[in-house]
Amino acid sequence: EVGAPGEAALAARSAAEARAIFHDLGDWRMEASALLALSRLQRRHLGAPGDNSTAEVLGEFAGDAARTAGLAQGLCARLGDEHGEAEALHAAAEAHAAHGALQDCLRATEEALDLYIGLKDKRMEARELLFMAAWNLESRRPEAAVADAEDAMEIFRDLQSPHEAEAC
Repeated sequence: EVGAPGEAALAARSAAEARAIFHDLGDWRMEASALLALSRLQRRHLGAPGDNSTAEVLGEFAGDAARTAGLAQGLCARLGDEHGEAEALHAAAEAHAAHGALQDCLRATEEALDLYIGLKDKRMEARELLFMAAWNLESRRPEAAVADAEDAMEIFRDLQSPHEAEAC
């Protein structure tokens, strides 16, 4: 875990350098991984102590995180890596949420959810539903939030049942 603002900047530079190296090598899978790491760093350190945390600067960092996640998503889509694509969509959703762009956040989360459903990854499907519930609540859509939370609970119950293998 990166702690101090200087460590975050160093980690972000390292991730950007790794992305450039993998890009030059034509290794799209590793480039996508580096982009996803960079996006998470950009989002995680919005407003970290010592940062200039005005709304404009925070919005710029959140926008950078969303754009970086979008680049990772594009590479994963070209590779046919639906799991990586869903993770990139989730990272973009978190960046949009950090910026207060909840409609963009929910759209990206729904796309990630659709991918996890297609992959039959029940745990990740439930995770996306929980995030959707929180973001729907923040968007003042309590009925949608409750429905998403109930769907997630049902999946988690199924995963805990003696028939877990059937649920997966």
